Amino acid sequence: MSASFAVPGKYILTGEHAVVYGAMAVAYPVARAMNVECDKVFGDVRITGLDRDFLRGKVFGGALDRLRSLVDFSGFSARISSRLPHGAGLGGSASLSCALVRCALHAAGIPWNPGKHRILVHELEKVFHGSPSGIDDAVVSFGIPVVLNPSGVVQGMLSGLDESGRIGFLDLPRPTVLLVDSGQRSDTRMMVRQARNTLATLGITTEELVSQANELTLRALHAIRSGDFSGLGVVFDGYHELLASLGLSTPRVEEIRHTAHGAGAEGSKITGAGGGGFVLVAVEPERIRATAASLSDRGYRVFIP
Repeated sequence: MSASFAVPGKYILTGEHAVVYGAMAVAYPVARAMNVECDKVFGDVRITGLDRDFLRGKVFGGALDRLRSLVDFSGFSARISSRLPHGAGLGGSASLSCALVRCALHAAGIPWNPGKHRILVHELEKVFHGSPSGIDDAVVSFGIPVVLNPSGVVQGMLSGLDESGRIGFLDLPRPTVLLVDSGQRSDTRMMVRQARNTLATLGITTEELVSQANELTLRALHAIRSGDFSGLGVVFDGYHELLASLGLSTPRVEEIRHTAHGAGAEGSKITGAGGGGFVLVAVEPERIRATAASLSDRGYRVFIP
C-alpha cells in the first residue's frame, strides 16, 4: 500500500546568531515544503524527484545507512518534490530527514508518531547537518511553532516541552508573513564567523547580544499573541538592524526590504544565517495577497508559509 503525505519546512522568526550564545530562537513551520509518495518494496531504496548528483553522493548514502540502523525495513520507493529551494535556510535537510524516516516507518508497517519518532529525524539530521540544535527537526516533525532555550518565554505561551527541556512548543497563532527569496546563498559557518568577528570589532559582548535578541523575541511573541501586526513589523525591523550591524545583510536583501515596505509591509528582516537567503516580511492579513503579488510582479520569488 502506498502512502502520501506532506512535510513542512521551517523559518526562523527571531533569534538568529544570538542563539549561538544561548539566546532564545523561535521557528515556525512552512506548510507543505515537501510532498512525498512512497511504497514498500523489497531490497533497496529508490528515490526520485531530487537532484541525481545529490542522491548519488556520499552524504545521502550515509543518511540511508543511518536510516537502516534506526528502522528495520526491507526497502521503499519514494517520489519527493520540494516547493522550496535547497540550501536557503528553510530546513530542507530536516524536511528530507523527516520524509525518509516516515517512508521507512511506512515500509516497516509502523504508524508515524511525531512524539515518539522525532528522535529518529534528529538522528538522521545529524548526517546532513553535523550538530543540529533540534529546532528544525522539532518544527518539521510536529508542524507547530517551537522555541529553543525557552526559559525566558512567559507562562501561557507554551503548550509543553520536549524531553530535553531545551525546546518548547508554542501555543500561538501563525503570523501573516511572506518569505522572499534573495537568490543569494551563503555558508552558515562563515556567517557565524562573520558575526563573531564583528562583535569583537565593535566591542559588543555576547551577553549584550543575547539580551537585545531576547527582548526582541519576547516582543515578537507578544505581538503575535495579541494580533499586533504593526508591532511585529517594528520588531522585525529592529532585529534586522541588529543583524545588519553584524555585517549579515546584502544590497539585494536591502533592495527587497525597501520594495516590500513600499508594497505595504509592516516590517522585514533576514531569516536565517544572512548573507542572502530569504527575507521575512510582516504583513497585515488583508494585504498579504496584494503585497505578495506586488513583490512577484517585481521579479521576486515569494512564498506564503
